[in-house]
Amino acid sequence: MHLNLQKRLFLGLVACAFSLLTACGGGEDAPAAATPAANCKDLTYTQNPAAASGNPYANGQKVCFAATTTSLDFSGKNLTSPTQNTAVAAPNAAYIFVDGAGAAAICYEVAFTSGTLHEINVGKGAACTSSATFNFQGQFQ
Repeated sequence: MHLNLQKRLFLGLVACAFSLLTACGGGEDAPAAATPAANCKDLTYTQNPAAASGNPYANGQKVCFAATTTSLDFSGKNLTSPTQNTAVAAPNAAYIFVDGAGAAAICYEVAFTSGTLHEINVGKGAACTSSATFNFQGQFQ
């Protein structure tokens, strides 16, 4: 009798777990878990000590970025339509991607060396879309 009770409890727990998984969007039709892209590069943030409060990232925070000259993917975001920083000369290139608008905007200046992601400078505010008024907050390397 004791073994029967254990089996019933186990089956009940399995059924409960399955119903929770299904109710929460799990199961076969669930979207894939957020996994880094194959070309994702894990970078560590260093805050600009001179930046005002409200830095968008913590010092030492790691974020995995997948970047091309046309898109920037990280933390479930996909930014497109960058502005090229034409002051940067070959073999380097830099593109500014913007997340948000106005004072809440966060800008990511993605720097490439010979086509490979090198670093990402982070700026904020309405003027961060220009390299001349970037409002540098920190850098991912």
